[in-house]
Amino acid sequence: MAGTVLAVTVLAYLPAISAPQLFDDQRAIDLNPTITHLLPLSDPLRPPASTSVAGRPVVNVTLAFNYWINGVLGVDQQPGPDAVHKTISYHVVNLLLHLGCGLLILGLVRRTLRDGRFGASWIDAADATALVVFALWLLHPLQTDAVDYLIQRTELVVSFCYLMTLYASVRAWDTGNVPSRRLWYALGIAACALGMGSKEVMVSAPLMVVLYDRAFRLTSWRDLRLPAARGRRGFYAALFATLVILAALLATHPRGESVALSGPMPWYEYLHSQGWAVLHYMRLMIWPRGLSLDYGASAVPHWRGVPGLIVLGVIAAATLLAWRRARRWAWLAFLGSWFLLILAPSSSVVPITTEIAAERRMYLPLAAWIVLSVVAAVTLLRWRPASRRVVIAAAWCVAAVAVVFAVITFRRSELYRDPVAIWRDAVAQVPDNGRAWYSLGVALSQSSPAQPDEADYYYRGAVARDSTYADALLRLVASDLHRGDTVEARHYLHQFPLAHGNDTVLAGMGRMLLLTGDTSGALVVFQRAVEAPGDVDDIVDLGKLFLAAHRPDDAVRELRVATAMTPTRNDLLVFLAGVLIDLHHPGDAAPYLERAVERSPNSGMILALISLDDADEGKRGAATEEAARAADNSNGEENTWFVLGRAMLDNGRADLAGAYLERAIALNPVDADAVADLGVANDDLGHRAEAEVLYRRALAIAPNDSVARARIRP
Repeated sequence: MAGTVLAVTVLAYLPAISAPQLFDDQRAIDLNPTITHLLPLSDPLRPPASTSVAGRPVVNVTLAFNYWINGVLGVDQQPGPDAVHKTISYHVVNLLLHLGCGLLILGLVRRTLRDGRFGASWIDAADATALVVFALWLLHPLQTDAVDYLIQRTELVVSFCYLMTLYASVRAWDTGNVPSRRLWYALGIAACALGMGSKEVMVSAPLMVVLYDRAFRLTSWRDLRLPAARGRRGFYAALFATLVILAALLATHPRGESVALSGPMPWYEYLHSQGWAVLHYMRLMIWPRGLSLDYGASAVPHWRGVPGLIVLGVIAAATLLAWRRARRWAWLAFLGSWFLLILAPSSSVVPITTEIAAERRMYLPLAAWIVLSVVAAVTLLRWRPASRRVVIAAAWCVAAVAVVFAVITFRRSELYRDPVAIWRDAVAQVPDNGRAWYSLGVALSQSSPAQPDEADYYYRGAVARDSTYADALLRLVASDLHRGDTVEARHYLHQFPLAHGNDTVLAGMGRMLLLTGDTSGALVVFQRAVEAPGDVDDIVDLGKLFLAAHRPDDAVRELRVATAMTPTRNDLLVFLAGVLIDLHHPGDAAPYLERAVERSPNSGMILALISLDDADEGKRGAATEEAARAADNSNGEENTWFVLGRAMLDNGRADLAGAYLERAIALNPVDADAVADLGVANDDLGHRAEAEVLYRRALAIAPNDSVARARIRP
């Protein structure tokens, strides 16, 4: 029967097996350079900041494994919709992790009931009870968020490690063989350590092992002296010692962008909202209608969270009371603790600023309610010995519920296959969630064919629900600029909330301001964008803006920062060297050109800049030699010939300058700078009439060309 349940589960999730990336999947997968190779492990063990895998290196390694598998299979992994098969292996691993978690729950329930503490009748019912729990937990639609949403693998991996830690603990207790017991202890400690590197939920796992023993294996703590409990204290100590891993990861990879006690939402507002969220989860457990991919980040208003807080208080009180009578109420004591402790990191007083609720948070806690419900139902059947007909009817009821769950899960997985469909559903379920409106707009703009007008409608809907929604404002600005409506674009740019934008969003706003012609405004925004170390290209753009604003020293400072951050990027080395040469600092340019030519010894442009640098430093012979080398390696690049012309003009070789500039103009006849410089070369050679013609030609192309205007006769 377990095989049948596994097969049905696979079928229920099959529609989403090639579902595309959603939401923050792209930053954690497509834009994650640390997963592009599996070895050495030191790279994937250092996931990038500001992603869902930050501080979760074990999950990042599993993504690197998927990337490697795709490479072996020859799957195109480039970002974009064309690589339609790249997500399949990721979904397969997610599904396998889900099945593995289900099998561990099956084993835990069965071994707990077979222990004999609850009587012979429970031993006989152990397999059937565990199988029902196994089926209902695997197929419950509430699990789709964790399984179908790729990067929620974080929940799957930590859950597998959590369950494996507890399962290994139970197996170590049950075995009478000392070497086997040590092996199970080692496996449990390893699983706990890996879980600490997967997600913060793992923090309660060591305590849960202790509570399990107290509920189902020990009549008192004195029982730890029994032969079956040999080494147990050391095992507990080793499990708690793995908390050091989690502490180190939290210290070195703080999640301040998503988890913060000092953030915009006070702890008491978040706690109040969690009262609503937990009660909502409990309703979905019983009646899984109204599932949503996203619930937004806004606090729940008024008193909507109070009923849930009361329910949580009752559960906590009942759990504490059950622990006082643990021998009789072991199941209630342990399962209440399981529910509360696993939910606590995400659903208590520490605000998760990016989302007020998430169905994946119930992935493991759901097991407590299913086990409790099934055990209670079996207890009722055993209380008064049921007839065969009642038992058969109960079995059919369980089968019917499982089938209903499977159908809903199947239909839910179909939604994940289509980003437009899943976000339409999110908008329908939580109409006040501006992020869902925005995400639907993005999905519509990326659909085939694109639907830009409808996308704009949803962007405006997002802004109407949250006037500080920076991403939606940027999309509207880009759309208005595409239509040529700069007035409307400026309107949205003036609404832009500088205080709410991260570095990526601010840089996007800066580029939009540039497109509207507001250079000074763009400069202010880019300066804000790079206050914290961020994207190198943003820093380079800031440097270019300083150049446009005639602030060369500031430009050079920013470009030096950019090259220091990425010392192997030749394009930045060459650009900075060119700026320094233009600013008449040839000696400062030389080190950058030397580093660039080491990596690209046959680059015509780099050699041409070296020639120009030598000419400006008065090294005439070296400049001419480098110019000849650059010409041999020009590869038909117009800019290379133009720089060579400039170099030879500075070198006093107007004859060579004229030849090089003629090559540049042949490749690009409308390059006003090259035409004007060719006029200068003719002037220097004494060909004044030809020079006049060239100056006039340059002005016809670019009326404000400074060289031609300065040289032409009135």
